[in-house]
Amino acid sequence: HTHTHLSAIAMRASRLLLLLTLCTGPARASLEPCPGLVQSDAKSVFNRINSGLFSITATTCACDIAEDYTVTPGFYKLNASSPELPCNRGSYCPGNITQPVFCCPGYVCSDDTITMTPCEEGYFCPPQSIQKIECPALSYCPARTDEQEKWGTLVTFLFVIVVCGLLIWAYESYLKNREKYYEERIQSAQLKKVRQTRLEIEAKRKDVQLGAENESKKSGAITEPEQMGIPNEPRLSVQFEDLEYTLPDGLTIMSGVSGKFEKGRLVAVMGPSGAGKSTLFNLITGKAKRTGGRVLIEKTIWDATKAQNVVEVREEELSKYKRLIGFVPQDDVMIRNLTVTDILTFCAHRRLPASMTSKEKDDVVAETINTLEIGHIANSVIGDARRRGISGGQRKRVNIGMELVAKPALLFLDEPTTGLDSSTAREVCETLRFLCRKQQLAAAAVIHSPSIPTFNQFDDLCLLGKGGRLIYMGPLEKAGSYFEGTLGYKMPPKTNPADFYLEIAMGKVESKKLPKCHWSSLFKLWEAHSKAAAEFKSTESKEYGEAMGNAINEVVKQTNLRQQSKLAERPDAKEFQEEKPGCCTETYRMFSEVLYKFYKTAVYDTYQYWFAGGGDGVCTELFLWIRGMCCSYTVEPPVRRLPNPLVIFWLCLKRACKQVYGDPLEFAQEQILYIGIGLFLAVSANQLVFVGRIEPEVCEVLSPAGLQTACTQPVSDGYTGTANFMCFAIGFAGIASGAKTFGAERTVFFRHASTGLDALPYFFAKMITDIPRVVIAGTLTILMMFAQFYTVGHVGKLYAIGYLLYLVTFAQGYFITMIVNYEHAPLVGVVFTLFWSMLFSGINIRLTERSNQSAFEQLLFQASAPRWAIEAFYVNEMSFYNGYLNIQDRLNYFQYSINNYNTDIGAMFFITLFWYGMTILFMKLTGRSKIK
Repeated sequence: HTHTHLSAIAMRASRLLLLLTLCTGPARASLEPCPGLVQSDAKSVFNRINSGLFSITATTCACDIAEDYTVTPGFYKLNASSPELPCNRGSYCPGNITQPVFCCPGYVCSDDTITMTPCEEGYFCPPQSIQKIECPALSYCPARTDEQEKWGTLVTFLFVIVVCGLLIWAYESYLKNREKYYEERIQSAQLKKVRQTRLEIEAKRKDVQLGAENESKKSGAITEPEQMGIPNEPRLSVQFEDLEYTLPDGLTIMSGVSGKFEKGRLVAVMGPSGAGKSTLFNLITGKAKRTGGRVLIEKTIWDATKAQNVVEVREEELSKYKRLIGFVPQDDVMIRNLTVTDILTFCAHRRLPASMTSKEKDDVVAETINTLEIGHIANSVIGDARRRGISGGQRKRVNIGMELVAKPALLFLDEPTTGLDSSTAREVCETLRFLCRKQQLAAAAVIHSPSIPTFNQFDDLCLLGKGGRLIYMGPLEKAGSYFEGTLGYKMPPKTNPADFYLEIAMGKVESKKLPKCHWSSLFKLWEAHSKAAAEFKSTESKEYGEAMGNAINEVVKQTNLRQQSKLAERPDAKEFQEEKPGCCTETYRMFSEVLYKFYKTAVYDTYQYWFAGGGDGVCTELFLWIRGMCCSYTVEPPVRRLPNPLVIFWLCLKRACKQVYGDPLEFAQEQILYIGIGLFLAVSANQLVFVGRIEPEVCEVLSPAGLQTACTQPVSDGYTGTANFMCFAIGFAGIASGAKTFGAERTVFFRHASTGLDALPYFFAKMITDIPRVVIAGTLTILMMFAQFYTVGHVGKLYAIGYLLYLVTFAQGYFITMIVNYEHAPLVGVVFTLFWSMLFSGINIRLTERSNQSAFEQLLFQASAPRWAIEAFYVNEMSFYNGYLNIQDRLNYFQYSINNYNTDIGAMFFITLFWYGMTILFMKLTGRSKIK
């Protein structure tokens, strides 16, 4: 707006100068069409003069002819008494004129400013041209024009659309062939299953050894290495003893929990809200640090040389076996615009051992799809609220399949039946039980209110009470005898056992043996049961019955005592009767608490966050991450060697390409945004041209003092304003588009990272996938801008500016989604763009005004991509005028250098690398608790 205002002032000044010339001094002058104009142009100028629409500006070709004196061609003379002054290049002085005239649009003037010739067809000539500019390819320039007919823009646009369409068609053909390949794999797995079933039936009929082996499978024993899942990898059972977890504020939310998740068995973990079901999983897997208790790992490995199983029990952290553990979250966390096969294939190829071939991994995917009975939807998109896909039950099966394809030894599931109907929930649990038997998999699932058929699919029950204490842990078929036979609870007929046990845990069921006893008594009774069962080996023995009878009597006795004593019923009565502490004592206590909390929060917690050992601190985690990348091939992983980073990169790249380019309609909708931005820029750049300042001598002699400042500015210069608007527009679009790359699948990354996906190959795969998006976005934006922008600079350099602006803003979009939620990223991107394009672009606050600013503010100028982009845009256009127009004053005004284009491009590239680095760093630092 400032430059437009200055240009308007300059135009008014030129008109006033002409009037002053005509009205002052002894000389007389008349306004006529300039010599050299063709007849039609001269007639047009003459009509404008007669109508009063005349001015000495870039858009008119009227010469002020001196009548009382003569002037040498190439010079101008303000009046008869003033000396002759030479005309500068870019002006037209045919002789006998009082003021120089800008070389007319559509014409080219000689270096000596004496002659002016029409611009030929195939060339265009903006005002002040001393050389004609060849019309760009696929454009048409008629004779005597300063514009271009950009019919080639439409042709180029259609060409780009056709090329993109062909590429998408080729890619979709590849995807269809890939789908056929997996269909064949699934069919092959189904036929293999049918053949295996027939062989088993035939073997049973013949009563061969296979029947005995099947019996051993039912008992949970391992007799062959094939049952182990992957050769040379152990099957795991997890035993935990006296687990305890106390929060930093002193609140204990789990205590004294012991049990075992055994291979080949499916465990149901139940309890009321606040019982610590998820906390139990976190303590076992090491996601939360235990404050008490221990975890024992029982490894069973098939020894081919001895032809027997080797069992080893050791106290160690389960995190060591992270690559053999699967965790199925409650929510179906997966990329919704991919197919079932795409998702399972990515998980299998990434998490299965590097020693397995690609064909073997594909066979595992096909087998899993067949086992989960989702072969009919294998090539269906998952879908979301916007795009219809598979059903909720099918999606739950895929969610489980994402872990099963990795052939885990231990599987945790968080509410796998939530949101499913009873029939589907039973089928899911039935499948889990089958897999536990087949693969000797140890699985534990948090489950709420299952139906009777669903509940019966579980082998063991882990029942927790409020406060994280254990009520029952053991075989499901023995739970009834414990609660009904031992504790005296009576289950009504036709009652769901799961609901009955849960009501016991919540204290809603009374027992004849435990009249009016509180539900917390169940904790002590289970401890007594565990002690007696370990001591007497059998729950059927007389000694066990006597021990449990004594424990029940003790609980009843304590209950009666509490009922008889009001003091016992009110734990705070004694405290209430005690003398209140004095003022000094209370003040000291409060001060100590505040001081402790300050130390705990500001000192201890801060230190633990940054430097805690075991990879829990930020710095130690980064150190281990860097060491792991450097030493990944010198240190053998303890359990399973995964594919190398290059293979992971290729897997992530293929998946990312399918996400971005697999849906042509969605991809085309994104391109409409870039086309619209280009059209807006075309409107902004319409008739954009640079016209230099009025001659200084004319301003000094004839201009009023109030217009002296306006005379020092060019008549027309809107390049910086257009470049700044381009930074705004591309900034908004680029950040919004780049935010989708990582923000839309942040939770998916957390899930994969928790199973070993490294941030570097994932980041570079996503970033490289976006490079074609950046190129297409820059091409469409600049191409549409050229519809009304007649550049006099290098076309390729303008495209380079557009590409780098999109590259920077995409990278900024990546970073923003690392620090804010994806839903808020576009709004934050608007503020981000305004910050860099308004405050640190060098336009509203010019670079020449930085001397009074702090070093940090000057650093922000250097880190601003719009600051360098605007300079690159400006010097690219001004390079055409360099050498014959005085543009140095204008460059100094913005503190630009005509030779700075390469520096500007390099600065934008390094700024992009900076935002890439910040994205990788924050990708590692944020969400650390979700990646453990």
